[in-house]
Amino acid sequence: LVARVESGLLSVEDLLSALLDISRLDTAAPEPKKETLRVADLFDILEAQFAQTFAEQGLGLRFARTDVAIYSDSALLRRILQNFVSNARRYTHEGRVLVGCRRQAGTVAIQVLDTGIGIAEQDQEAVFEEFRRLGGSDKQTRRGLGLGLAIVARVARLLDHPVRLRSEPGKGSCFEVIVPRARSVDRKE
Repeated sequence: LVARVESGLLSVEDLLSALLDISRLDTAAPEPKKETLRVADLFDILEAQFAQTFAEQGLGLRFARTDVAIYSDSALLRRILQNFVSNARRYTHEGRVLVGCRRQAGTVAIQVLDTGIGIAEQDQEAVFEEFRRLGGSDKQTRRGLGLGLAIVARVARLLDHPVRLRSEPGKGSCFEVIVPRARSVDRKE
């Protein structure tokens, strides 16, 4: 009983936090503090945050090493990537998740690819709407609130970074955010 109450309180806390985030983004969105960043630094933070939970689930998590520099707001972009990685973990029951980037003309596509359940083409726009969760009846997928990707969409608009999704049911998904490429950034020692 205590465990169920604790779980319920955590769910309510998660819901209130997500609703507060959406409210802030809709009414008094923060002014992005864009700067030149190393993608590798973002990947290091995400790896430290998620490595243990992936290991506990028996899932692989790999970050492709890169020296590419981008121009964005570190905290807001990290929020997008955290949601991508968290969703990949939630909807991948076996296999792995790869986080990497592809250089394009003047931009970088930061991608999170998973071997999860995938999303049907007709449902791909809906996953970015509030309180929309697709499929999955197991404990892991039920815990989601259906707000993470709605927050991603709002943050991406705020940053003017397009978000794309490619997916195939049963084969996995690729979520990506397109960020302006920078020339370089000095390494922090």
